[in-house]
Amino acid sequence: GVGKSAVVADLVRQLKEDYNHGGKVVVCAWGKYSKLQSAAAPFSAISDALEQLVVVLTKDEYIDVLKNLRKKLCDDDVRMAMTGTFPSVAPLFGPAESDPATKIATSMSQIREAFKEIGRASC
Repeated sequence: GVGKSAVVADLVRQLKEDYNHGGKVVVCAWGKYSKLQSAAAPFSAISDALEQLVVVLTKDEYIDVLKNLRKKLCDDDVRMAMTGTFPSVAPLFGPAESDPATKIATSMSQIREAFKEIGRASC
């Protein structure tokens, strides 16, 4: 109600204008916290944002960005932590070399490290 979404939309627009002229790609994804998703409540906004990111990056126009991201995210531990916690991100990692269903993130520290790795790979 105070204009947070409008400020973010304007920031994203400005970033896209600035970076698109330099040949870089700006992709913005966001999520909404949901009190109704009790089991996943702490992660609901992150899950929504990651799902949006997957939808955008799997479009043909972003194929080069996705390929570059996959090269940087080749760590099996990152794949397991992220896909075990957020199954919708599996397309970001490409085909699994091992069966990710048998391995899931066992701790918050694994998830935290996976997010750091995705952040480093995205920049």
